[in-house]
Amino acid sequence: MSDNYLWDRTRTPDPELVRLEQQLGKYKFQPAPRKRSFPVWIPLALAASIAALTIWQLRPQPLSNWTIADQPIALNKTIHIDRETLVHVASIGRLRFAPGAKFKVTRSEPGHQHMDLLEGKFDALIIAAPHVFQVNTLPAKLDDLGCAFEVSVNQAGSGRVAVTSGWLHVNAKGEESLVRQGYEVTLAKGKPSSIPRRVEQHDDNDPLTFLQQLWRAPTPLDRAKAFDQLASQFPPPPGVTRQRALNGDRSIVKDYWPVLDLGPNISLPSVFLD
Repeated sequence: MSDNYLWDRTRTPDPELVRLEQQLGKYKFQPAPRKRSFPVWIPLALAASIAALTIWQLRPQPLSNWTIADQPIALNKTIHIDRETLVHVASIGRLRFAPGAKFKVTRSEPGHQHMDLLEGKFDALIIAAPHVFQVNTLPAKLDDLGCAFEVSVNQAGSGRVAVTSGWLHVNAKGEESLVRQGYEVTLAKGKPSSIPRRVEQHDDNDPLTFLQQLWRAPTPLDRAKAFDQLASQFPPPPGVTRQRALNGDRSIVKDYWPVLDLGPNISLPSVFLD
């Protein structure tokens, strides 16, 4: 037998050697199957994304012009109130929160001071031009026309707004209301606010109630009835007609306003001016 067989498997092997190869073949080295390669950049990119997200979440939020105990409040940060707390709104007023309230400041710049009331209650005293201070709640948006008011809302979206001085504009599910001193509205998620009513006593002959029914009443017949009731107490000025009420013309408000006993003229939202 030539030794060449052991090195290059040439020549005829010895039968004994063949037998030994067959017995020992099961111990032959087998290379592990090659695994599918996984691009190195994928875990690196994932790690980088996680790091960037963490840095973004931990970055300092811009500060608003609102303060609690002289400390500025960060924009878009949810503030939890655990005791009665005064919040100063830039230089235009203050809010007094009851325990359990949650809110965040969403905009704070000259001419625009906005917040979200997520839950709870506060009373506000604001001295500013109309439409500067705005409050978003789950059921409604409140637009200050220069007033003092109270607002409360729960997690289900039910709430109440009462005005103690001046006027407030309420927009709930696309329905507009003007709420004046001594009046209140109730709020419910997904529904228009109630027609404003006096807090202390309800008056079925209230001019503000009739005025708002001119655009809030669901049918032309209801609007005509409201117009007739209002006209019986306050004769409409020239150009203010029953037909405009039937048509749901909201600009009837600005035209009727001067002859109504509603106090000084206010800065009406644009929806009532067109």
